[in-house]
Amino acid sequence: MTPLMVAAAYGSVACIDVLLSPLHLVDPNRASPSSLSTALHLAAAGAASAAPAAVSRLLAAGADPTLLDHLHRRSSDLVALPPNSLPLKNHLLSLFGGRKEWPPDPSLPDIKNGAYASDDFRMYSFKVRACSRAYSHDWTECPFVHPGENAWRRDPRKYHYSCVPCPEFKKGARCRRGDMCEYAHGVFESWLHPAQYRTRLCKDDLACTARLLLRAHA
Repeated sequence: MTPLMVAAAYGSVACIDVLLSPLHLVDPNRASPSSLSTALHLAAAGAASAAPAAVSRLLAAGADPTLLDHLHRRSSDLVALPPNSLPLKNHLLSLFGGRKEWPPDPSLPDIKNGAYASDDFRMYSFKVRACSRAYSHDWTECPFVHPGENAWRRDPRKYHYSCVPCPEFKKGARCRRGDMCEYAHGVFESWLHPAQYRTRLCKDDLACTARLLLRAHA
């Protein structure tokens, strides 16, 4: 293990700065011969309170976050801060461009059971109706739509569009017709459209693990 790897594992930012300085010019992507872990892997896995600062220094010095260790894991896969350090963990994940983690929120509607799992709700309200929660929460677990959320849908009862994907939107371009477009914008508008919702059989059937069932099951 190199000095940079040791410093990264313990979150010793001062040592990292010295080792990455022009005086030493240590290669931040040098990997362990046995584990193929780099200093960035160790910084992410070390669970040190200074881990975000250590990761920032390494990334700024050219550390490659896409390098894999011997178990084919990227640095971001090794973030190991304990649950009680969730803000710190999310900060670290954000440096890698990862998805933010949220603590369990039992007050959020259960999209797999009850009224929120009904066909009517999914077709006409899921990601259509605005969320009334005034606090920050996991949008992916909430069936309502939030300001700036990409998953929002037009109400198929108000806007007359089909389940056919919009050619422009599908290419990642901004549709020139906007809300007046006759085609579906995104997966939810297409698969939750009343004309298509659960009209195709899921190939996984009873083994399906999808949180939101868009296809028919036996």
